[in-house]
Amino acid sequence: MMADMQDLKNAVSLIDNVIPSGSKIAFLAYPLHLNIGDLLIWKGAEEYFKSRRLDIVYRASDFFCKLGVGRLPEFPRGVTIVMHGGGNFGDIYKEQQKIREDVLERYPRHRIVVLPQTVYFGDEAALARSAAKFEQHNDVHVFARDERSLDILRQHFHVYSYLCPDMAHFLWELLPQKHNRCFSNRTLYLMRRDCEQRLPSDTSREVASVDWPDLLGNGDRLFRTMMAGAEFFNHTINRSVIPCLELWRNFADRLIAKACSYFMQFDHVNTSRLHGHILACLLRMPIDLMNNSYGKNWDYYRAWTHCLPTCRWVDFDCEQP
Repeated sequence: MMADMQDLKNAVSLIDNVIPSGSKIAFLAYPLHLNIGDLLIWKGAEEYFKSRRLDIVYRASDFFCKLGVGRLPEFPRGVTIVMHGGGNFGDIYKEQQKIREDVLERYPRHRIVVLPQTVYFGDEAALARSAAKFEQHNDVHVFARDERSLDILRQHFHVYSYLCPDMAHFLWELLPQKHNRCFSNRTLYLMRRDCEQRLPSDTSREVASVDWPDLLGNGDRLFRTMMAGAEFFNHTINRSVIPCLELWRNFADRLIAKACSYFMQFDHVNTSRLHGHILACLLRMPIDLMNNSYGKNWDYYRAWTHCLPTCRWVDFDCEQP
């Protein structure tokens, strides 16, 4: 049983068994977009890579991968292909799933590792089609963020599968922590307003709520557009004329710092965002967690964070999976 946040960070070390320290890796589909939760996952992954002294021989964003996996280079046989984690393994985010399936076809003789993911298919036919594509590759390792995701992988997918917490937990003690509370009794309501929003509960609350996009400015959106264009240009001429990775990494760090500062204006967080929950855990803030549309948050809470003294499940009006 996981007792505290350090235990959760340590649990990520399970990945060492599949990607030994010092390995050469190609890291694909890191987020070139403005979802702060995905940026937290990416930042945690990069910290993990650094701690294991992994040799990252190539990186490509999700933006570039969506343009076509055929644009990616050949890699020596000893390079492990590592794919970004998150909550997009399934048929809700079809473009992200297609990237993974295309990578399997593009690199049939390389080890492929998918960092911790939530797995969800609403359509059984889509699940069967995806599973058939994974079956063509014999060295795929997928880390699942919860027991239900692990069950789906083990029942339907021809992959090596493991239970592992989200990569953002590797940021423990690398972000500020709210040790002293100002006791203003202010609660942050961070509620999903996207395809994973659960109706009607999320909208029935008569409170002012925000979502990740509300923390962004027009300058942030413009910078992301500029970076996508710059990355496309670099890959087109096969030269890093514009230091896209460094610029985007610094920008992502600033967005994460902005999110931390915003959270810490409050004494308490109530959220239906999984990474609103995880960020509050990292900041050592008390959290009330509600579900998303298909039960992802409950599954994660049940697997990892239910023992943390700062966390509480409050969504009792929804049917728990």
